[in-house]
Amino acid sequence: MHTCCHPSIRVSKLSKRFRYHEKEPGLLQSFRSLFSRRYVQRCALREVSFSVEEGEAVGLLGPNGSGKSTLIKCLTGVLQPAGGRIRVAEEEPQRRSGAFLRSIGAVLGQKSQLLWELPPWDGFLLHGRMYGLDDETVRRRAGTLAEMLRVSDNLTQPLRRLSLGQRMKCEIIAVLLHRPSVLFLDEPTIGLDAVARRDIRRFLGELVQHERVTVLLSSHLLQDIEAVTSRVLLLDRGELIYDGPLEGLDVRMQMRRVQVELGRLEAGQRQELIFRLRGLDGVSLKLIEEERVEFLAEADSLGDAAGAVFSAGDVSVSIAEPRAEQILADHFDRLNRGEAHRVRHD
Repeated sequence: MHTCCHPSIRVSKLSKRFRYHEKEPGLLQSFRSLFSRRYVQRCALREVSFSVEEGEAVGLLGPNGSGKSTLIKCLTGVLQPAGGRIRVAEEEPQRRSGAFLRSIGAVLGQKSQLLWELPPWDGFLLHGRMYGLDDETVRRRAGTLAEMLRVSDNLTQPLRRLSLGQRMKCEIIAVLLHRPSVLFLDEPTIGLDAVARRDIRRFLGELVQHERVTVLLSSHLLQDIEAVTSRVLLLDRGELIYDGPLEGLDVRMQMRRVQVELGRLEAGQRQELIFRLRGLDGVSLKLIEEERVEFLAEADSLGDAAGAVFSAGDVSVSIAEPRAEQILADHFDRLNRGEAHRVRHD
């Protein structure tokens, strides 16, 4: 586990469970559930332990349902843990003290903290009042952040008229007005265009460097993680299975996503190509259609896969960096099949 002298975040054996009732479909079952319910308990986090140093930026990775959002909600005090201990900026999040709330900022997905009908400037001023900031301080701080995020010209329009990327930039500005020492970001770039993602990545990198803000960033895009963080926490079904540098993760970006257009091949040529790809180690077929094949290929297998593709005939090929979700899902599939090993740095 990563240790440090002055951690901003300390988590020890954190567990979180959810209890809910299950019901069979149908009106009759709905009526029966009024009198007799079957409850199920799901463990979302299983004795997770780690620490984050002051001024450190850490990425949080994992497939859907791995516990990333639950972890962030426990760290921000939104959810109460079932067991374990948490300290954030020397405070206990579950107490929701004024000192704790002033020390953190959080962007949870695309849940807006600004008012839909008001311009961002009005939202900033209102946000500042909640933290005891005078209007002039808010204007200076918001103006500086808006310039860094390239959104200065959009702050007088109603929030609803802004693009998704512009709204997300304004949300980030709002949570930074009171200069929190710890910043939690849960999928801040989801659904954004390439320009907005680039601006936010650059901004977060500068924030960590110049203001020494501790950042915990959850994202499905490894480009976000690589641009902002130096360390990764990897969750799988509520367990922390890796804590260390991104370079040490065995599911890193040595993999490539390859799309092959098969429109000019005969049926026999297509079948032969699929047969050859299935026989290659390090190649995982993800999509097989009449006109297109898509697969993930590890770095060592990319040459063999390319040879198989181009020897098949006249094809069109595109190679791209896959989303972390694809890589991790493939890795966890192999874990479940016993073809990969869990990794963890202590």
